[in-house]
Amino acid sequence: MNARKIVVDVPATLGGPTYWLCEIKEDREYKDNKPTEKLLGYRYITAIPRLGLERIVVKIPGPLQITLTDDELEAVDFENLSLNVYGMENKQVGLSAKATGIFIATEKK
Repeated sequence: MNARKIVVDVPATLGGPTYWLCEIKEDREYKDNKPTEKLLGYRYITAIPRLGLERIVVKIPGPLQITLTDDELEAVDFENLSLNVYGMENKQVGLSAKATGIFIATEKK
């Protein structure tokens, strides 16, 4: 079975809906294993309380939607958060995440 066809139940896997945003990085297009100037969106590195603060990266295409100050954690929620699994060489399973939006947990959208 292709691992990409597996649908992951986000609440059952991650808990939430509130997570801790730790860091934000640009998500650039790669060509020949090197980043290009083309900005695809941002990667929001997020700690998951239910998983002992294990981190996942949530990719969101488009412009930056939230900012962090240095050494700050922010409680956040995601819009349309989805998870995918993929197989890795060491017979482990990887998890990728994407969303359409991110907002401060105290805000309601």
